[in-house]
Amino acid sequence: MRRYFEFVLSHRLAVLALVAALTVLALLSASRAIVATSIGGLFLGESPAYLAWLERGDEFAGDELLIVGFDAPELLEPGWRERLKAAADAILEDPNVDSVTTLLDAPLLDREGVDLHVSTVGERADVLGTDALLARLREDPTVSGLLLSDEGSRCALVVTLTSDGERHAEEGPRIAAEILTRLEAAELAGPEGLHAGGWVAVVTELLVQTRVNIRRIFPFTAVLLLLTVWLMFRRTWPAFAALGVSLIAVAWTMGFAIVVDRHVNLLMATVPALVLVVGFSDVVHLCSAWLLELEDHEDPREAILAAAEDVGRACLYTSLTTFTGFVCIALVPIPLFRLLGLVLGFGVGAALLLAMTLCPILFSVLPRPRPLRSGATSVVHRGLDRVLRGMARLASERPWPVIAAFALFAGVCVAGAAQIVVEVEMVDRFDEGNRLRRDNDWLNEHFSGTATLDLFLELPEMGGALEPEVIAAVDGLERELERDPRVDSALSLADLLARVHRTLGGEGPLPPTRAAAAQYLLLFEMGGGEDLDRLVDFDQRVLRVVLRMNDAGYAAAREVGLHAAELAEASLPEGAVVEPTGMNYLLGDWLDDVIRGQRNGLLVSMTVIALMMIVALRSPRVGLLSMIPNTLPILAIGGWVGWTWDTVDSDTLIPAILAIGIGVDDTIHFLVRYRVEASRSEDVAAALDRTFRFAGRAIVMTTVILVIGFGPFAISDYFTTRLFGTLVPLSLVVALLADLLLVPALVRVGAMRFGPRVRTGATARPGGP
Repeated sequence: MRRYFEFVLSHRLAVLALVAALTVLALLSASRAIVATSIGGLFLGESPAYLAWLERGDEFAGDELLIVGFDAPELLEPGWRERLKAAADAILEDPNVDSVTTLLDAPLLDREGVDLHVSTVGERADVLGTDALLARLREDPTVSGLLLSDEGSRCALVVTLTSDGERHAEEGPRIAAEILTRLEAAELAGPEGLHAGGWVAVVTELLVQTRVNIRRIFPFTAVLLLLTVWLMFRRTWPAFAALGVSLIAVAWTMGFAIVVDRHVNLLMATVPALVLVVGFSDVVHLCSAWLLELEDHEDPREAILAAAEDVGRACLYTSLTTFTGFVCIALVPIPLFRLLGLVLGFGVGAALLLAMTLCPILFSVLPRPRPLRSGATSVVHRGLDRVLRGMARLASERPWPVIAAFALFAGVCVAGAAQIVVEVEMVDRFDEGNRLRRDNDWLNEHFSGTATLDLFLELPEMGGALEPEVIAAVDGLERELERDPRVDSALSLADLLARVHRTLGGEGPLPPTRAAAAQYLLLFEMGGGEDLDRLVDFDQRVLRVVLRMNDAGYAAAREVGLHAAELAEASLPEGAVVEPTGMNYLLGDWLDDVIRGQRNGLLVSMTVIALMMIVALRSPRVGLLSMIPNTLPILAIGGWVGWTWDTVDSDTLIPAILAIGIGVDDTIHFLVRYRVEASRSEDVAAALDRTFRFAGRAIVMTTVILVIGFGPFAISDYFTTRLFGTLVPLSLVVALLADLLLVPALVRVGAMRFGPRVRTGATARPGGP
């Protein structure tokens, strides 16, 4: 590392020119960014199940739905009907819209002699009258709770988008905004009176939050970090040095990210702020080390090289461990996290390289600064000295009680982590005050759930869907599924046939023969009925059962889908193929893989970091023991969420992977410095004293930087982003306490020794930094 610093100092102009050129190229690349991604690319990528679902959507209708509900005090009045129809017709003009279903489209079945007459609410409203029509619709299970609220004073319309896996998510906000604008223009409700839900609304809000992350979190983080560094040093050059280096690292990282994928999604929008935080941490370590070395060296250049020798190597190892933690996010089998891990890993490397390159050059041209403890900054550092002295004394004089306290803490955390129950519901990932969350609550209160699950039943023969035993099996399957409290309603061809059969005065609940069922469908179509293709295919081999769920959790959708498949397979004829699907179901089916990928990422990260610790500390035993304090931040996260949360979102493990990569940095800085000091002194207390003086202060300062830097993420409305601002700071504080208390306590009891010269039983007291 010393040789690299010497090279940089000897070729300053050439190095600066190269950095400038690469930065310009990175900015040109970043300028091509698009805030969007395909819906499938964001979550499922090229999953065969997802592609199969898209094919089903081409044949039937997909579940890319926008459900809009609103109060309707003039429900079914002539003027209200005209405005609703005009709005629906206008919405259908968008080529991305496959269909618009409103209360006016609800079919009414009546018998006319031996014929079946199918009309719609819009056609018969004037004839039947509002009160009689409402009473009839409230008794219709295909309308009540879906298009009409149970109390009959609110209505909803359902917009189904065309099945297109390549449609960019940025289309979602535009489509949703135009739909709501059409409804407002029709004077059906004001902006606050329209409540939107469904998958399209969710993706729309994801894009909104992406832009919020870019516009709000990044500049807020930059300002907070700038102010924090200035308060720590009480001089402007360290603050602006950290900001400049970090901004260049951000430019390089985003330039690289756009080369890999032009589309900036929700979590990719957090990358600039994350890289900014890491960059500030690297620069603060170097600035602190240089200022301390100036106290021992008259020659400024020698102080720079000494800082490189003492801190540079530790910074290299810390960046490698942080790189490992971030890259291991890519082991999560979702395209979103694969890209995030790759780009963050690059960002960590870029931040380190730039800090190690630009900081020495800056130090070489600056006039000799005043000592670290002089002037206004002395108050801060003297207070920090007192804190460090107290921690050093506690760990040195009472090592076993300190170790016992951390062991108890770990046990409590393990007990909490054992209670974790994983569930994911996309809407619940948004803050309670978020518009989407409030709209979803309103819809769930007055209508059936906004989440859907499809069950496709493929029979072995053409026309098999009309066999009486098949229809009876499907009808029984629906009734059984509706007993599940997570299912609001089920709808299939069996419901339509039952309605026709009842309307025509048939005996029993269902058509008795295949011929009767075929005749009913013919009468339905001849009488004006539409949308049969949403329930059965042309060959009458594939039936679609649509479940509306009040529990939008991915795990719940998967459980219901698997249970429904088991029931269907047990009741359908031999050779029938049952396929549960839908976006929530597919994500639930991937949930186990996601969790397994996160666990693998965490395991790989810890294994690789342990190996790095062994190399960095040149001791297998000390390297492995150093992982004890590094597991505490992960246990703290697990314990906290296990004891305080009812269910835990799968994304909660992402901060844990970040925590192991970042939290280990303090351990490396402390132990690498202690190893240097242990080689210079046989006295453990003296070695710890020097370690606290040189590394302890920088560890505290960088932890403060990291905690404050991650803090702005807590203002995000989106759950996963918010975790970066809550759980990561929690883990960093635990890591700091472990490194400044548990690590020196382990040293004092002889668990961590570097070479035979160190006497662990030395009685000298730590003199303080």
